[in-house]
Amino acid sequence: MIIQNIINKTKHIFPESAEFRDSENKPEYQIISWKLGDDVNRPNKHSIPIHLALSDEFIEDYNDGNEKIKARMIEAAIKFIQKHIEEFNPAHNTPRDQIVREVKWIVPTLN
Repeated sequence: MIIQNIINKTKHIFPESAEFRDSENKPEYQIISWKLGDDVNRPNKHSIPIHLALSDEFIEDYNDGNEKIKARMIEAAIKFIQKHIEEFNPAHNTPRDQIVREVKWIVPTLN
């Protein structure tokens, strides 16, 4: 899977406790979250979940590309994730009995 390759190359930019989960019915999709440690009353409170996906165009262009294009696409995806994680605020005040809203990051193709 393309996204697993990208995740393996970007895990170091996420908090050490980050959990990466595959989506059951979307192969190029990851759900990422981690414990925040910012609430003594909720020690297991997780961050806002990141739903990371590759756009259909990215997948098609990657599959059609030569090795040089594939390498450029992986590097562009890594930069996309780095930029988004730098701007991301994982904290929230969602009550424990409600679902935390997620953010969606869809990696575009090069073109």
